[in-house]
Amino acid sequence: MQVVYDSVRAVVTLLLAAGCGVYLVRRKILHEQARRDLSLVVFHLTLPCLLFSSIVRAVSVDALRQWWLLPVAAVVHCGIGFLVGLLVVWMSRPPSEFRRDVVVTTAFGNGAYLPFAIVGIIALDQRELLGAQAAADGVTYVSLYLVAYTAMQWLVGYPFLTHRPWRELSATHVISPPIIAASLAMVLGLIPWTKGLFCGPGAMLEIIPRAAEIIGQATVPCALLITGANLAHSRSLQAVGLRALVGAAAGRFVIVPGVSVGLTWVLWGHGWIGSPMMFIVLVLQSFMPPAMNLMIMCEILGRNKQGMSALVFWLYVVAIPALASWLALTLWLLQ
Repeated sequence: MQVVYDSVRAVVTLLLAAGCGVYLVRRKILHEQARRDLSLVVFHLTLPCLLFSSIVRAVSVDALRQWWLLPVAAVVHCGIGFLVGLLVVWMSRPPSEFRRDVVVTTAFGNGAYLPFAIVGIIALDQRELLGAQAAADGVTYVSLYLVAYTAMQWLVGYPFLTHRPWRELSATHVISPPIIAASLAMVLGLIPWTKGLFCGPGAMLEIIPRAAEIIGQATVPCALLITGANLAHSRSLQAVGLRALVGAAAGRFVIVPGVSVGLTWVLWGHGWIGSPMMFIVLVLQSFMPPAMNLMIMCEILGRNKQGMSALVFWLYVVAIPALASWLALTLWLLQ
């Protein structure tokens, strides 16, 4: 019962934080332009700072030998999600205009903002199980996962959703500020003499990751406000269609996490996963609600914006009990 209580408390904590975004929308403080501006601040500044400060301090050649599984898992999760999404579309037969939406919402979860928030909550609640450094380790693991995951979203999800070939993609879709920050931090952290400039007592440039850490701490609260604000307005279920919603929910919250948890449990049993927090991050990424970037893709292309917004809204509603259930199972497996 304790793991269930801890899981529910983690989800309720997220809801309360996101609820502040709803409040700001209702008070007409966080209006549409403000939400867009705040999203750009997170994307171009706070998230890259968080990634840089966490990775440059933690990465090393020895650590990378243990962490290679994280970016590989991102590609595997996306592959499983795509196959399951195609299967769900074949079985549920949603309206034709929603079929690609169902596939991408099944394949791509919210791999950044929500995982960053959840690992912090779990690390605080499960300190005895995970250790004193669990929160910092969790941020690092999520960061390394995102290096491959963000690229997969734009290299695979974007052309699939829009029917555009890869040659029409802009470089900015892949070479984004978070990717640049994470990649730069890995390069600097893997070279001993450059890491010595940024990390350790008396390091000449240690002030840079310290300043980045201060700015990066704003990522999670800002992201939760944005999530709540984006979901503040109810969307009609008729705009989605029950078959599309049921199919996407089954794929995103039942089939994909079921397969992924099984694979991760096998890897854990064979000693391929180095710590309990890494196990949590790998499992966590498989049952997140859909990525907010999917709505951005539709906004860019002017394609089915209202439909995708409604589908994502209702999937986030379904995510509330799903997150609590899968979190409880994850913590129980580690007992």
